[in-house]
Amino acid sequence: MAHLYRITPKDKKSIQYTYFISGQSENGDERKWIVTEYYNYGQTFRHLDDPVTEGEFEQEEVDGDLELGWGNELDDLAYVTIEFLTPFTDEEKEEIETFWNEGNGDGQWGLGWLIEGGSSWELVNENIAILGPFQIDLVDEDSQEVIEEDIGN
Repeated sequence: MAHLYRITPKDKKSIQYTYFISGQSENGDERKWIVTEYYNYGQTFRHLDDPVTEGEFEQEEVDGDLELGWGNELDDLAYVTIEFLTPFTDEEKEEIETFWNEGNGDGQWGLGWLIEGGSSWELVNENIAILGPFQIDLVDEDSQEVIEEDIGN
């Protein structure tokens, strides 16, 4: 029975799931952009040997491990932001924003469009963060049972 920390937000719109994306322009220049999706509900997990630090409590943001637990169970997408880190034309920005938010016409949008929808972009990294205030529970990974509730305060 492996025990984990489960971190959940106490407020809505407090889960950030961030995608770091890159590709190359026609002339070979590297292009980068970031998508951050904000969800009302969800969770993330950390190992017992990786507790939430005092600094994370102070900055009211804690990152989770995407490989742990029984899933992030993200639900109720509140809004999406897209930040372009390298130069893009207004037309390129509009196309990316449309494909991400509305789809490519084949029913694929967001990450589905990026990975399976014929886009030429590459997912470089992804991250989940819970914005404070948050609750930390000690849970059993196998049974999904809460062993101790709200231990972070």
